[in-house]
This record gives sequence, C-alpha cells and structure tokens, in this order.
Amino acid sequence: MTPAELARLFDLPAEAGSRAQAARAAHFGRRVLVRGAPPHPPPAVAALLRAGAPALVDPASWSEEHVSRAMAVGAGSSGQGDAGMSMGPGANGQGASAMSEATGANRQGASAMSEATGANRQGASAMSEATGANRQGASAMSEATGASGQGASAMSEATGANGQGLQDRNFQGDHGAASAGAETTGTRAAGDASGDPGWPEPGALRAGDRLVLQVDRARLAAYFAYLSRLAAEAPEGLAVAPFCALAGGLMRLHLIAAARIALPGRVRVEARHDLLGIRLAQVALGFGADTLAGPLAATRKLPLAGVPRPDEATPAGLAALIERAGLEPVLDDMTSETLP
Repeated sequence: MTPAELARLFDLPAEAGSRAQAARAAHFGRRVLVRGAPPHPPPAVAALLRAGAPALVDPASWSEEHVSRAMAVGAGSSGQGDAGMSMGPGANGQGASAMSEATGANRQGASAMSEATGANRQGASAMSEATGANRQGASAMSEATGASGQGASAMSEATGANGQGLQDRNFQGDHGAASAGAETTGTRAAGDASGDPGWPEPGALRAGDRLVLQVDRARLAAYFAYLSRLAAEAPEGLAVAPFCALAGGLMRLHLIAAARIALPGRVRVEARHDLLGIRLAQVALGFGADTLAGPLAATRKLPLAGVPRPDEATPAGLAALIERAGLEPVLDDMTSETLP
C-alpha cells in the first residue's frame, strides 16, 4: 500500500483492523508467536535488538560501523568488569604487605618516642618556669580584647557584604545556566521538527534484527513512507515493533495495523507488552500483530500444588492471552515450556 492509503486507514479503525487480520492470516494463518525480549529503556527514537548483542537504544548514529562498535562495547563491558573485580584480591594482597612494612616502621617510631620521653620531662621544668611570664602576658592580652572585638564587628559587616556578593553571583550563575538550558531545549526541539525521524536505513538492517520504533503523531507521514521502504528492502526475518510513547486513542493499535498491512510476510510485527501494556498488547492481536513479545517472567510453581502462579508475563501466561483471542500460540525457542 502507498503511504497515502495507509494514512487513510487511520480514520477507519474497523477497516484497518479487519485488513490487518486478513494480512496476518495470509502470512501465518492463526499462529501467533510468543517471543522473549531483553529488557531495555523505551526508546525516544528507535532501538535495535540483534542476536548475541545487547539492546542498542537511541544511538548517535545508525551507521554499520557505529552500531557494530557500540554493540561490541556493550557486550564486552561485563567481561571487563569481571576482570577488574578479579584484580581486587591481588591489590588487597599488596596492601597487606604494605601494612606489614608499615608495622615495622611503627615499631621503630615507638622506640624513638620512648627516647624522646626524657627530653619531654626536662622540657616540662622549663615550661613551669615560663608560667609566671605567661600569666603576666595574659593581662596584656585581655586589654587587647576590646580592640579585637571591634575588629570582629568590622569583619562581620564585611561578611554581610560578601554574602550579598555571593547571592548576586549565584543569581547570575543560575540565570546563565537557565538561559543555556533554554537554548539547548530550543535546539533539540528544532532538531525534532526537521522531518527526519532518525530511524535506521532499511538497507543497513540484517536478517533476524528486531527493530523498535517510537512513532508520535508528528512522525506519522515519515512512518508510512518508512514502511513502504521496509517492504521493499527489509531482510528476511526482520521484526518491527512500533509504539507511541504517549498513550491516547487508537494510535498504538493503528501503528500495529499499518505495519502488518504494509509489510510482507518475511517481516514480523511485534506487540511489545512492556511498551504497550499487556492488555493493549492482547487487543493488538485484533489489529494484525503476529508476535506477542517482551521480557518474559520465569514460570514459578506454588510450593505444594505444583500449579503455575498467575503471572501473565510468563510464556504460558502470554500463550493463554493468545488463545483467548481465538488464535494459536507458538513458543519461540522454548521447548521446555508446557502450554496450558
């Protein structure tokens, strides 16, 4: 379909839903895939999930070189952290040897202190002789207290002036920071309004990639054009999960329907329960979603009965939601799971 025809379906939700369901049935029949996804922050623009690599959310560039480097850094960060942690015991061992060396130095210092004790005792007699002179000096110091008090009042007045100066400088600093922040915000707003949604080029995607697109109303025209390009250039096994960060009306469901109608069968359309909400993800099955995806909770059993706990984010729970929609769930790489 052309972008104009996809835009027209936004005013016809019933037709959009029926045509999307027909497109899913033509590609996959009644089978809907249950698929896990690594947890990641909701993207402001897009996120890319590639096998064997961490999720890449809103990168600065979608070039192949930048994406590969960012994923390699993300995959190796945990390994570097483990190496850093393994070096800890060695450093502690060195610290222990340094402490043992310091102990010897402390012992030598103790002998030196004992030798100085005699000198301190001799000095005590000299200090007692000086006590009289100090008492005489105390009266002179008390006379000087009045002058010191006057000096203190002058210093307190100066402190008040300095306080005002600090307030003035703080106000100027805050005002300047606020102005800089306003300029940055304006620049970002202008960038968002440039017309480029910032999504990866279809030709740069690989087979098996999973793409999460954040689409708001300002990007609808770009979204329809992007779907047309994906239909022509998307690799085999690509999965697309569109969503809108701002919930309202049927926007999120229309995005799912448009993707399923526009894209061929080699491209999966995912309804992410962590981005849409698990109830709306189930409703998205009526708008052509062929995959129910998102982070999966582990299946837990009650202690004695051995009955699965009621958690809808488990593979069995998501499969039950698909069955209630009149469709057939298929688990993706989860042969150990038993459907209810």
